[in-house]
Amino acid sequence: MNVLPEIYHILASVHSKQPLVPGALMYNQRWLLRLVLAAERQGLHCLPFRFADGARWFSETMLYTAFGASSLGDTRAEPCTAAGGVVGHFDFPEGGKLGLHLSPLASQFVVCEAKLFSPLSGGEPKTRGFDQAARTVACMAYTLKLLGDQAPEEFDWQNFQSLGFYLLAPVAQIKAGGLKERLDPGSLRDKIRKRIHGYPEPQRSELKEWMEDWVIPLLDHPRFEAACVSWEAILKRVQRRDKEYGQDLQEFYFFCKKYHRYQSPGACLWASPEGEQDVILVKRGEKYSRVRFEDGRETMVSNETVITLASPNANGQPP
Repeated sequence: MNVLPEIYHILASVHSKQPLVPGALMYNQRWLLRLVLAAERQGLHCLPFRFADGARWFSETMLYTAFGASSLGDTRAEPCTAAGGVVGHFDFPEGGKLGLHLSPLASQFVVCEAKLFSPLSGGEPKTRGFDQAARTVACMAYTLKLLGDQAPEEFDWQNFQSLGFYLLAPVAQIKAGGLKERLDPGSLRDKIRKRIHGYPEPQRSELKEWMEDWVIPLLDHPRFEAACVSWEAILKRVQRRDKEYGQDLQEFYFFCKKYHRYQSPGACLWASPEGEQDVILVKRGEKYSRVRFEDGRETMVSNETVITLASPNANGQPP
């Protein structure tokens, strides 16, 4: 008995009548991101950036934060931030995968976050408004600060040819609104500044100095981009360059949505004359309800044609 074939057998069982694991264990945004990063690395050019010479990708790592605990019981502190995927020149000096460090001659540092209808996390109650996007960009700035522990005036920003934070999500989620605005550099700047103002002196002055020296230069860097990218656009680019792999990815994405739509707020099916369609319930009325399609369009439909999706069953499978 070999371990790797057995792992494949277990995962493949999600398509059987008696699955061994929940389908969402394999069909999820984390694996979708890994497959897309692998496609970009192989030259299929499906993302807004290209891998620099010598760059690599890594999934599910942690980024150090400037808002770590300064003392025992520090109620303002936060842990390291989880990054869905990182592309660039980096290593893990401690031997593990906690705490990414950029390589001394790094020229690329890109973070990708994957979503399947789940929102950007809004932060803990004590840091409300300091959302996942702002937290990640702040950690990127702190990671740059740790690069060789150089003084700001000695740091060579021109060496970086690729810097970015990209949010990969379904086109319907992007069109629903809110995500693009939260990635605006001005919005990111304001949220990080507000986080700093929550500290007393002398920490506040120290964090203000860090922001001026590292956060603002990162946001103002001509090579830095913070943007939303739809899975649909990415998969179309893959299919244009590798039809077979593109079709496989489309099928994988279909199953990702199948297993995760039951966990999405307002997820429903609309029994249209052409067949069942995935929709999001926007507002329910007595006889008619407003629903939103994947392309962002909204319309009123009869309640008799709206099917509310049940939660996954005990096996984690759609009912």
